[in-house]
Formats: sequence, C-alpha cells, structure tokens
Amino acid sequence: ARALGRRLITVLQGCEAVVVPSAGCSAHLRDYGRLFADEPAWAARAARLADLSVDLVAYLDRHAQDLRFLPDRRRVAYHPPCHHTHAQGLRQEPLRLLDRVPGVERVEVEDAEVCCGSAGSYSLFHPRRARAARAEKMERLSRNGPELVLTANPGCELFLDAGFVEAGGGPAVEHLAVYLAR
Repeated sequence: ARALGRRLITVLQGCEAVVVPSAGCSAHLRDYGRLFADEPAWAARAARLADLSVDLVAYLDRHAQDLRFLPDRRRVAYHPPCHHTHAQGLRQEPLRLLDRVPGVERVEVEDAEVCCGSAGSYSLFHPRRARAARAEKMERLSRNGPELVLTANPGCELFLDAGFVEAGGGPAVEHLAVYLAR
C-alpha cells in the first residue's frame, strides 16, 4: 500500500488540485500526511498531496455559483456516505448541490447518516451483517417514495443498487456526480 501511495504521490506531483469523485478515496488521500508522517523522505510530499486533495462534492460546492442544472421534477433521496459525513465532515455540501437543481424534490431519509453496510471491505468480510444493514437502509431510503437514490461513493452506489435489484426493484441508484452532470 505504501509503495502504491509513493507512486501516486510522484504521479500527482505538480498538480494544483486533486479532485476525487469517491468519498472513500478522497478521505484516504486527505489522510496521506498522517499516513506518511513516519517517512521523512515522503512526509512533506504526502502532506502536500493531502492538502491539494478535495472531494468532488466539496469542489463543486465551492464553485456552485458557476453551476447551472437542468430542471428535474423527480423525488430524490440522498444517502450520505460515511466517508463524507464522518471522515470529512461533508454533510451540507451534497444537499446544497442537490437543492440547486430546479424542481427536484429532495425527500427526507430517517437516520440518513447510518451506514448502508458497504463500508469498504466490510461487505466482503461480513456479508451477513452488511446485507442486514443494507436492508434497513433500503427501507429508510424507500419510505418516502423516491424515484431515485443518490450517493457520492461508488461502493455505496453499487451495494445499494445490488440490494434493490436483489429485492426485485425499487428506486434507481446513481452517483451524485453523474446525476449533476446530466
């Protein structure tokens, strides 16, 4: 992992910003300064990369005044990834972006910040518990009848989508960036 990290630090050297569209990956990159703090030859470079790294949602929120979206009249639920809310404190940024879409109806989700069960490798090593967490999350996401569920982490997106497919249907699941790009 450290060898891959050093390679990434080298490849991204000289960038002005590193915008990351995955909540888990952006949280990890933003932690590089701490991860490489015990390696004097890499500590400063890793800290610089961490400082330059920004989650796509935070980046778009900073530039929201320049963004225009087409209207959408659908009912939409948002699942906040754990790596946004707990690791990076990005709670309002995705909601502000979604609220900029004219006509969209954002439905409330009870206990929205509760994990969907994906949690990186958790769903692989603890599939029974992960599926139970996902079932509870799917019920809360579906409760107010959304046509679409949005999230900003590919792991959450894939895990939730697979859950709805296995259950025989439900709202579509999409990455927030893909939704906003449309």
